[in-house]
Amino acid sequence: MSSKSKNNKSANTSRGITLRLLLICAALLAPALAAAFTIGGDGADMTPGGLEFAYTVGTRGRGDGQFLEPVGVVLDGDVLYVVDSKNGRVQRFSENGLYKSAIAHFGWESSGVINPCGIAIDTGAYIYISDRDRNLVHQFDNTGNYLKSLGDSGSIDSILSRPAGIAVDKVGNLWVCDVDNNALKMFDTSGEATRVIGGFGWDLGKLSHPTDVAINSEGYIYVADTGNSRVEVFDRFGNAVGDFGKGAAEDDNLNTPTALDIDTYGNVFVADTGNDRIVAYTAEGEMLLKMGYFGSKPKRFNHPSGIACSDDGYLYVSDTYNNIVKVFKIKYGSAE
Repeated sequence: MSSKSKNNKSANTSRGITLRLLLICAALLAPALAAAFTIGGDGADMTPGGLEFAYTVGTRGRGDGQFLEPVGVVLDGDVLYVVDSKNGRVQRFSENGLYKSAIAHFGWESSGVINPCGIAIDTGAYIYISDRDRNLVHQFDNTGNYLKSLGDSGSIDSILSRPAGIAVDKVGNLWVCDVDNNALKMFDTSGEATRVIGGFGWDLGKLSHPTDVAINSEGYIYVADTGNSRVEVFDRFGNAVGDFGKGAAEDDNLNTPTALDIDTYGNVFVADTGNDRIVAYTAEGEMLLKMGYFGSKPKRFNHPSGIACSDDGYLYVSDTYNNIVKVFKIKYGSAE
């Protein structure tokens, strides 16, 4: 046998061993990744099987407790925050919908907002509000006093263009959907962007006009990738691990989703804005329920674009063009 043949045989053997090792590693790693996405619970069936209409918050108008195109919603304990976009403010309500107070105001000065969109609460200490038209995220204390803004200074990565949905992780980093830059950016507590995810595209790991973000208890990052009509999932290091929203049936496809949130058990609720409905998924992207279509009745929507889950099993939805927030009881383990 020639030296060349021996070398080829040796190379083929080495490649075969390497391939088998890679397959073994993949087989060992796959269960670990799957386990990280397993929905928790106490042994009961904590799969959402339906949404029961409970009550509404607000009416159309400019007065206290009224809205003009409400968008982002978030809960901080028993306080509901609603971004009242066209009135240039955020309003606070008790959990059962009674008006409490307002923070922020319309204006171009440092503390003012023009077109507020997203909202996030940092362990009750700080309130963050994104302002699309000013390309800023404002920080307030929990009594509503303005502290500072970010998005217009620092490194090039720290510059924002029409920011939308925002979220705060366990260690206080602020995640911002930088819509026109097709990116998700992480700002540290100093206000500097230290991580950028995405960039324009439709492949896994790319984004197109992302508008909301939510982080589960294990640090996985869920992004409403609006321009791609999907939800994309990243691990805590920013690596894309999957996406969902393209169903086997055409009616299961998302259409420009703009908001999402995660309940206590890891289920992902999505405001499927283009379809005027709410859709729920497992953490891995298996569809669990879908509810709603165009209209103004309790289980119909007109451009839903804000969503929040409470710890006690309620779902709050900003029904934007109906100028109201609708509240539903999540029925776990039952069919609608």
